[in-house]
Amino acid sequence: MLSNSPVELLGAVTAIDRIAQAEDSRTGSAVRAHVENALMDAAAHIVSAGDAEIAHTYAMALGMVKDQRARDLLWDLVNRNLARSQAVIALTWRKTPDDLPKLAQLALQPAHGNNLDYALTSLPYALHRAYGDAALPYLETMLERSEFTWVRTNSARELVIAGRPAGFAFIVGALEHDRPIARKCFSSFETASPSFAKPVTGPS
Repeated sequence: MLSNSPVELLGAVTAIDRIAQAEDSRTGSAVRAHVENALMDAAAHIVSAGDAEIAHTYAMALGMVKDQRARDLLWDLVNRNLARSQAVIALTWRKTPDDLPKLAQLALQPAHGNNLDYALTSLPYALHRAYGDAALPYLETMLERSEFTWVRTNSARELVIAGRPAGFAFIVGALEHDRPIARKCFSSFETASPSFAKPVTGPS
């Protein structure tokens, strides 16, 4: 039975994460399976606690569990808006093909005036890293249609890395219109693609 104390609950989830979920764990398969089941069985308790730090650690731990139930629990956290950012990233770790369009769709939801929200800032990078070239059409859609500024900016960055014209067009257009965010992020585009910063010269 899990404690109702937030401190003890966080400690229990953290211990499970470190002992049973680590890739270099020496825990036997039977013990690991038992701990993973206990982790998933604790979902209702974690949700009812409503503690952001505990839920964040819980989502990280679930991301290491291969069981389909863990995927369902992560989506439940996303839908409840509890540890949403971490749950989204943990879902990309699983690299489930069916999750790609669903994850991208999250970035297309209305911003309701909160365009600078950071919740999905890491999503473009996570999608590209997890799904490779399969993520590029979704990143292009996110760049074109997302209302979240940082989602669009980071989608453009990943498209620049992939050599897709849409990414270059976004940053060039932003710079031409002297948008402050574009200038603030320009250094990251130079890092992503050093050739981007080189001046284009015509024939002599």
